[in-house]
Amino acid sequence: MLKQLLLSKNKPHSIIFVESRFCHLEKVIEDFFCSMLTNKHDIERLKNNQYFDYISFNGYIENIKKENIIEIQNKFSLTSFEKDNLKFYTIFGIETTNKQSLNSLLKFLEEPQDNAYGILTTRNIAKVIPTITSRCQVIYLPTDLTYFQNEIKKYQLNNEQVKLIYQTYYNFSEFEKEFENGFFNTCTNFVQSLIINHSNLAKLKGLSAEFRSFDYLQIKRILCFIKVLVKDEKGIILNLINQLNLNPIKALIFNEILSLWNI
Repeated sequence: MLKQLLLSKNKPHSIIFVESRFCHLEKVIEDFFCSMLTNKHDIERLKNNQYFDYISFNGYIENIKKENIIEIQNKFSLTSFEKDNLKFYTIFGIETTNKQSLNSLLKFLEEPQDNAYGILTTRNIAKVIPTITSRCQVIYLPTDLTYFQNEIKKYQLNNEQVKLIYQTYYNFSEFEKEFENGFFNTCTNFVQSLIINHSNLAKLKGLSAEFRSFDYLQIKRILCFIKVLVKDEKGIILNLINQLNLNPIKALIFNEILSLWNI
């Protein structure tokens, strides 16, 4: 199905890619958009994240708002900057998007521009509302574990870090971004320090201050790492992860983490 899509001359204007773990999502998206471009400079610009008429939002990182959908519409209403005159957008994690935003997107899907193509991604197609799925071609992306393993080998990581990657990241590009911006190392270093010093009151004071400086995305990653490395029979960490969307007080989260060691 995917190969046919890339070779087809009549591309659908709206696609939902259903991710499987370790699928090569970013490459598939790049290949799909590049397959429609004929100008080599446009292709290079797209591959280097310099394509002006491309916009994306990630629902796994930020809450996608109605304003984000309007931003896509407004950008696409402008004269195309690129030579191929094609405009692209990607919304990652469409299942996380609220109803108000989806209603705005629905209008966009019903009446797409001739030169506009969009990709929505999901990790749970059952949570995507039928009015969205019915207006898109749905394609399931296969697992590509070999690619994932080969890419991870390029990094000089210890066994514990590799374990964290395999058990907490959904695909390679997700890990790659966090490694490149220092996010991965920051979170692993903190978790290792917490495990070593969880009974050292002097050290805990500094760790508590550091924890409060993290944003909620970093805290979620830290919690995921702890869930892998620390025994949690009561499900404390999973409960904290599920409550993060409520923006709980960070000091209280830290205290709950310490309860794993009965502190």
